[in-house]
Amino acid sequence: LEHIVFLGSSQYPYKGLLDKMANRSFAQGTNAWTDTDHTCYTLTTAGGDGFLNMLPVYLDHVLYPTCSEDAFVTEVHHINGHGDNAGVVYCEMQSRENTQDDLTHHAMLRALYPGECGYKSNTGGMLHNLRVSTSHAKVAAYHAAYYRPENLQVLVVGEVAEAALLAALQPVIASIQAKPPVAPFVRPWQSPLPPMPADGAVVTVPFPSDDEETGSVKIGWRGPLWSEYLTTVALSIVMDYLTLNAVSPLQAALVQTAEPMCNDVAYSLISNRDLAIVISLCNVPADCLDDAAEEVRAVLDAVVHGDTYSHDFLLSIIANNRRNALKQAEDNPENLFSNACIGFFLYSSSATDLVNELSFIEHLDCLAHQPAAYWKGLIAKYLLDAPSVVVLGKPDTELAAKLTSAEQERLAAQRTALGAEGMAVCQARLERAIRANDREPPAEVVNSVPIPAPSGI
Repeated sequence: LEHIVFLGSSQYPYKGLLDKMANRSFAQGTNAWTDTDHTCYTLTTAGGDGFLNMLPVYLDHVLYPTCSEDAFVTEVHHINGHGDNAGVVYCEMQSRENTQDDLTHHAMLRALYPGECGYKSNTGGMLHNLRVSTSHAKVAAYHAAYYRPENLQVLVVGEVAEAALLAALQPVIASIQAKPPVAPFVRPWQSPLPPMPADGAVVTVPFPSDDEETGSVKIGWRGPLWSEYLTTVALSIVMDYLTLNAVSPLQAALVQTAEPMCNDVAYSLISNRDLAIVISLCNVPADCLDDAAEEVRAVLDAVVHGDTYSHDFLLSIIANNRRNALKQAEDNPENLFSNACIGFFLYSSSATDLVNELSFIEHLDCLAHQPAAYWKGLIAKYLLDAPSVVVLGKPDTELAAKLTSAEQERLAAQRTALGAEGMAVCQARLERAIRANDREPPAEVVNSVPIPAPSGI
């Protein structure tokens, strides 16, 4: 759907028109990303005039895309005249689906969020599902269900006059009001999540590899709720403390040693309704994979119950994060504010949540006065004593050949089922879709967005 949005809207039904208009508005095109719980469409302009010119056009694409079957054919999935599966999204996922990173990442999410839970979904789609069950009708139905004004946040960062912004939004508001009534909206991502197994899980994931010398280990935990923002900030400090550099406990014990367990230790905090905390060990020798998680726990135990904890080092991390936050507020305020506002929009039930999330400096100042026992308690509660998921990425030199052989057999069967006539029909359908999507917008439509005065930059 993210791809299809850019192929035209009800008022501007032309592929590429958005970028042409964006260039006229002193922007380097448009962009978007899709996360598990939201899709964000972005536009950055030099000066506010071009932004205001583009905003109603952009929102028309988001709320009312043409969402044609021709767009689905080229952007999502089709079969070409050679009997091969293709499409922009399909090819993107084809390049990723069987990589070590994707296989272990999605195995971790499936184990951390069991049962009926969207957080384990692969937002790009699985190849089998893209071929078999994904359809234009499903994409259109999804857009109708979720791309609606009640589920839309417009976040503007920069020097734009409030009155001018509201005036620019009037055509969009009029379009919304002119539409017929729709079914009542049910806000997503509000239900409690199914719990993790109390005893955790260990999952082994083979991945295609040229050799069987090294693999990877991921250890994951469920963290606090999104609204527990002070605790989330504290956990980010803890994870920096454990992994940041050569003197960090996990780096010192597992990397900077005579017999390394891995060549790097990293972490990620995934900002779901219930936070996900993941420690990743990279390039772990194959004969050490089964022992790596226990080595990590031994390091955590030494920090909590031994004498390896350094409060001065942790305070230096807080001070460094404070400097970086102030710098980001000056250099990239759009990232600082957008991340906070997106989380607030998705999960908040109170306006105070936004104030709380934006009080990052105040949280750091508060945490700088917490004693060592507070930090050791966090590590014990959320890492050492909590149930965890361990994902072992094991290299398999035979798997690539098996996957290749299975894909060749599938394609051969598909081509046989289609026959020469069927493949010709598929190619004709693809060419028809390309012609429909590649219609050039008339000059008067492109020029309907005026070029702003350079003095407004």
